[in-house]
Amino acid sequence: MRVWHYFKQINAVDALERYQTFCVGRHRGLDAYRVGVNSFPAASALGSQNGNFTLYFIAAKTPGIHIENPRQISAYCYPKDYSPKSPAFARATFKEWDHGFQLFISGTASIVMHASHHHDDVQNQTLETLRNIQALIDETVVKTGIDFSNMDVVWQLKIYLRKAADQFLVANLVSQYFQKAQCLYLQADICRKELLVEIEALASLQKM
Repeated sequence: MRVWHYFKQINAVDALERYQTFCVGRHRGLDAYRVGVNSFPAASALGSQNGNFTLYFIAAKTPGIHIENPRQISAYCYPKDYSPKSPAFARATFKEWDHGFQLFISGTASIVMHASHHHDDVQNQTLETLRNIQALIDETVVKTGIDFSNMDVVWQLKIYLRKAADQFLVANLVSQYFQKAQCLYLQADICRKELLVEIEALASLQKM
């Protein structure tokens, strides 16, 4: 359903940028197990401050419904300007469990179609990111009929900041949009050097 990847120096460059090398390796792993684009999970990949490569995930016996953002080109369709192999993940995954519904929103940033927007402007990057999250919520209603924007939904957000000093500004913007969300702020490098903030989310709604 959902995968997280953390590794240090994500923007460091050798023959390729380290994130690009990761994308190549992820493709090899998925290809080896014949995982097609319709089965790609929601995912995040961030640059940690220290430590080795870390991967963790949530799995289920039955598949979820993968959601794409109409404001963005699917990551697995990115042009090769960004990496020899495109990022292999879904923008979000919807899952119905016995007890309720969950929407796993991938790490989301200030990207429209495939291009980064608002370079060096953390305020507008945050607002653009929130617009992308709203687009995923709206698309989930279209695909599943479940509305994750009502007051009964529990939101849990993980907000990654390239610069710790941006936390107050970003927290103020996020709190206006998600008034009751549980938020965790972490300092991390984002997959593109020009991006300053990335937000991932989990929405949970109990069945009546």
